[in-house]
Amino acid sequence: MVNVNFNKKNMKKNLIIVIYIAYHQILFPQMPANDKSWEIVFQDYFTNESIFNSVWWSGAYNTNTGIHPDKDTCVVELQAYERASIVYKPGGGLSLVSAKQNVLRKASRWQPDNEILCDGKENLRWFHYTSGGITTQTRYGYGYFEIKCKIPKGLGYWPAFWMHMEMQEIDIVEPSGKNSEACLIYGANVYQPDNCPLIECKSQFDIKLSIDLSLTYHTYSIEWTPNLVIFYLDNVPVRVVNGAIVPNIPMHVIANLAICPWYQPLQPFSAKSLDIEYIKIYALKKNCAEEVIASNFDFNTHNYSLKKLYRLSNSVVPVGAKVSLRATNEIELKEGFEVSSGAEFNAIITKCH
Repeated sequence: MVNVNFNKKNMKKNLIIVIYIAYHQILFPQMPANDKSWEIVFQDYFTNESIFNSVWWSGAYNTNTGIHPDKDTCVVELQAYERASIVYKPGGGLSLVSAKQNVLRKASRWQPDNEILCDGKENLRWFHYTSGGITTQTRYGYGYFEIKCKIPKGLGYWPAFWMHMEMQEIDIVEPSGKNSEACLIYGANVYQPDNCPLIECKSQFDIKLSIDLSLTYHTYSIEWTPNLVIFYLDNVPVRVVNGAIVPNIPMHVIANLAICPWYQPLQPFSAKSLDIEYIKIYALKKNCAEEVIASNFDFNTHNYSLKKLYRLSNSVVPVGAKVSLRATNEIELKEGFEVSSGAEFNAIITKCH
């Protein structure tokens, strides 16, 4: 083995070198199942409805519907979010259920009834569909966010699992009202406010598949760290976004089933649901001042977390191990560092956050 140093300046170059010299090494996704640096900070399998009001708000971002401004006008989603449309399943799990139903509701909970909204209509209006949405009362910063769910299929259904605050947004899975018709495409998007100073304030991307996502449950997740978002489908990376466009403030976590105003559902309407098995949120364990300098490093008993630096020599990643080292400043793999055949290893430089 030769000495290899990972730091903020030469991380990309040396990553290539390590892949070349350590041919047994397999780089792998850093989701919590493979990375001991993560710890759970929130999870809900939806087995206890009595805690709902202390954890969730009813509605997508605590609204009755979705309003989409466009210059001097806007489009309002066709559904009103109702608490009765959030249905706990026996034994666990949650369904956000749509229905063809006429209800008189405010489009915006925060405006007076007679306020004229950007679509030219009064705030208090008739909606002809109802559906379910949930929003965490707590805002969460950088971390790992995951949902296991089954999405509905059909033109006009608009399910989503996403995060939002002050017009910063990450869409973890969002099959639009058109893409839900076949359930072979979903959006994985990142947004900054329209007035952001960047050249590009929106990073939209469609994940195109050969499988119908409505047939069974899948996991959709992201790793969100400073200047980086990695999107996963069933634990496989499908998109990476980096740079200043990455949101940098804690956000609310949202799951909802909208009825699309641009691609309206076929009639007669079929009441379908976004079915959720669980939602989980993880955070990185952090010891950002700690320096790890070791020979014959014990990968099995190490307390993994984000450190200041690692300098390891004469150390072997054991057969079958999955190891991610994370540091803010430097990871140096010195003479005698090896990755066994069948082991998986990553070295990651990131900010303390």
